[in-house]
Amino acid sequence: AYLGFEVDRVLKASDRLETYYDHARELIDAGGAYTCSCSGEEFSELKNAGEACPHREKDAETVHEEFDAMVAGEYGSGEMVLRVRTDIGHKNPALRDWVAFRMIDTPHPREEASGYRCWPMLDFQSGVDDHLTGVTHIIRGIDLQDSAKRQRFVYDYFDWEYPEVLHWGHVQIDEYDVKLSTSTIKGLIEAGDLTGWDDPRAPTIRSVRRRGIRGEAIVESMVELGMSTSDVDLAMSSVYANNRDIVDDAADRYFFVRDRADDPAVELDVVDGD
Repeated sequence: AYLGFEVDRVLKASDRLETYYDHARELIDAGGAYTCSCSGEEFSELKNAGEACPHREKDAETVHEEFDAMVAGEYGSGEMVLRVRTDIGHKNPALRDWVAFRMIDTPHPREEASGYRCWPMLDFQSGVDDHLTGVTHIIRGIDLQDSAKRQRFVYDYFDWEYPEVLHWGHVQIDEYDVKLSTSTIKGLIEAGDLTGWDDPRAPTIRSVRRRGIRGEAIVESMVELGMSTSDVDLAMSSVYANNRDIVDDAADRYFFVRDRADDPAVELDVVDGD
């Protein structure tokens, strides 16, 4: 709301596990997925060598049985995964038979989902949700370029049309000594070096909001950067300039004359209320 956007609909993936399971079963029927009990190290060696996993040619009935056992929580973490059958000889090893579902022993923090142990990976979950919710355009960071390539395999199996994807380079912000990293900022807060997420020294939305920067000013500055796959720098001077244009007409202005003859030490602090 601060940035001027209204959320149309809120979906929680942890409420939609059965939907993902249903699509996984359809993918198995389409010949697009198989269960694999290789260790991470074993599969990595096979993948990097362009060799097929020994479980790749299981019949659909066996795959269904083992996937149902995953859903029932009969495997522990690392014992079984469901993989999307792609191109084992693909030039990009990261796209070779990627994991769609894995087992997680730790209960989900939401009570409604705490009983589930078989969880979809982001590329499978978001790919299914994008189609079911009618997403037509996706904006992603450049570090997620492989996500679209992975998801296209699933979309091809289901004969779905893939959304248009735009990738954005990393955005760096000047004028801050603190790194633009949630883990870094969290560590500084816990250490007492920052007073909280709204500390003016932190490069966060809460920080600039506390300083009186309007959300529209931030949005305008980001839009002005344009879409580029190269890393770009966001100058706070641009944010300040846009903010001045927004608040200029409504801002109160104060003037004072200091009478040093009466009291040379007097000073006046002027606080601009919102």
